[in-house]
Amino acid sequence: MTVSLKSAPCILAIDAGGTFFKSALVAPDGEILVGTQHTVPVDSQGPASGILAAWVSVFKAAFAAAAASTPARRIAAIGVSTPGPFDYARHTSLMTHKFQAIRGLDLRRALGELYPEIGDIPLRFIHDAHAFIIGEHGRGAACGHERVIGVTLGTGVGFGCIIDGAIRDNGSGGPLVSLFRKPYRDGLLEDYVSRRGIIRLYREHAGQGAPPGLDVAEIASLAITRQDPAARAAFDDAGRALGETLRPVVDELSATCLVAGGQIARAFPLFGPALRDALAGCGSLRLVTVARHIDTAGLYGAAMAAAG
Repeated sequence: MTVSLKSAPCILAIDAGGTFFKSALVAPDGEILVGTQHTVPVDSQGPASGILAAWVSVFKAAFAAAAASTPARRIAAIGVSTPGPFDYARHTSLMTHKFQAIRGLDLRRALGELYPEIGDIPLRFIHDAHAFIIGEHGRGAACGHERVIGVTLGTGVGFGCIIDGAIRDNGSGGPLVSLFRKPYRDGLLEDYVSRRGIIRLYREHAGQGAPPGLDVAEIASLAITRQDPAARAAFDDAGRALGETLRPVVDELSATCLVAGGQIARAFPLFGPALRDALAGCGSLRLVTVARHIDTAGLYGAAMAAAG
């Protein structure tokens, strides 16, 4: 069963990250309903009982928000953006690096038993990188482009692409390209572009003068407010690494647009120039930019995927 986003009373969109579950109700016009966004903390390394309790909290808040809306809303479909690996057809997590306690569990059935109000509401799981680029393609920076690459930058590096208006995956619902596994210099791309990668690069450039305990946001602040050379060099290196790794992928897919998302994308003014320089030779590429909806693209994309 599919539900049209144009005719459904509302769709429950969930972004099931490893630290928080974010959710919102999405109206028929595609807008997030005011006052319906909700965040539930979750321990992805914790027991199954705690993880499932977080899911139930999301559903309780969403159904309460739907009932309290004016006019009252009916949740007609549920879309969930989730990391992988995941068996999307069987609603089953295959992850071992997080949510290991629910690995192999049929989440659709388990959640229906714990929260019967879900009933037979259609529920679709989608890879988080795909949800991101669907959201940015439909309502964000990639609007108008039919051959789009999205990269999500945070604790890791994610990849999603839309070719001729449709998600191109690996045949199992996962990303077409495992970008985080791509070799780069003496390691992998993720060693240079992720949270730990940028922290490592900064420490290497700063040497003995590196303050302890700095995270990416603080390194970015040093680069912007103090023009710190080590901080700026770290982001230059990250942007160059990302661009050099993506260049053959962009060429192969004839992508016209590249969108960067994830929390590290907030530092796009710092790594964007090096990224663009590294991709300058890609003849098809017309736009390299940051996501318009860093925090909510995954929710928009999950809703659109659920609408089918």
